[in-house]
Amino acid sequence: MDITLNNVTKRFGSTVAVDAVDLEIPPSSLVCFLGPSGCGKTTLLRLVAGLENADGGTMSFRGRSLAGIPERMRNFGMVFQSYSLFPNLTVEENVAYGLKCHRWGDSDIASRVAELLSLVGVADQRGKYPHMLSGGQQQRVALARALAPRPHVLLLDEPLSALDAKVRRTLRSEIRKLQQELGITTIMVTHDQEEALTMADHVVVMNEGRIIQQGPPAQIYDRPLTPFVAGFVGSMNFLTAVETGEGRFRFAGHELVVDRSCVMAPLKGNAIIAIRPEDVQIARPGAETAHQSGSNTLEASVEWIEFLGGKCLLTLAPSSSQPLTINAEVPARTVHDLKLSVGSSISLSLPPDAFNVYPA
Repeated sequence: MDITLNNVTKRFGSTVAVDAVDLEIPPSSLVCFLGPSGCGKTTLLRLVAGLENADGGTMSFRGRSLAGIPERMRNFGMVFQSYSLFPNLTVEENVAYGLKCHRWGDSDIASRVAELLSLVGVADQRGKYPHMLSGGQQQRVALARALAPRPHVLLLDEPLSALDAKVRRTLRSEIRKLQQELGITTIMVTHDQEEALTMADHVVVMNEGRIIQQGPPAQIYDRPLTPFVAGFVGSMNFLTAVETGEGRFRFAGHELVVDRSCVMAPLKGNAIIAIRPEDVQIARPGAETAHQSGSNTLEASVEWIEFLGGKCLLTLAPSSSQPLTINAEVPARTVHDLKLSVGSSISLSLPPDAFNVYPA
């Protein structure tokens, strides 16, 4: 492993920012620390960088302890959320700064700066100052500066949070392709689930200083181990139910059949059943859906339709004596073809293998 953390803890007064974290980061991977504000992800990144000292536990890089090794001696490249470019230096001078600190020769510096500026797509901006650049261009320069000394590890602290949505989408794919091309081990902090899922080889979901779940993006999304992960990573419907038998649950007067593989932990009667909006199937009342099970088919009315471009988010109210709603995400074409509007009646179907079930 490139980076290994064992029982790492960091406190700020009485607040435990990082709580007994164990983590292994393999070479050439891109790992995302994902979680809400205040969950400890940035503090953990700063501990790896050497910008903070741990109060307990051990950290090592390729088997060598990082204890007592200052940040400047770790050869880890850092890109900050605010970019932190030197305003009095040009783009070229910003990228060359770290190389001069490492006492590279002038010709090597010139060659490396030209290589990096071309690699990140800002070669034509080399003589400009940071205030003359767009946010996306500044981030590219910050990335080039971090990569210039050929660091062992690249650390990214919310690198795209200050950019607009279109630039974020472009840059995240560029950063990912660049990371794969260079084969550099990378840790990125983000609170944006979409960034984590689209960019990472491995996602580490944190809350209150602890790792709640870690694994490949698809695993985190498809099989979240706790209601917190299920609700934080993507959208989720949560239904309160009571187990009535093996794989059978009662919810709001309806019976649901659930595959055994969907149960995340042993149950004791009451349960929380979760299903993604995109897994909810809809059809005209009485029409067949891809999944057919009388137990899991409910009649509902459309309470709201939210147009999201190529898809729509429907808020559905099943026919029952209890006030509850289920969200369904469907192609906009489906809404058009079914001629749906607020008040329309539909059938919704909940596939037995699409649930995640947790103890209540």
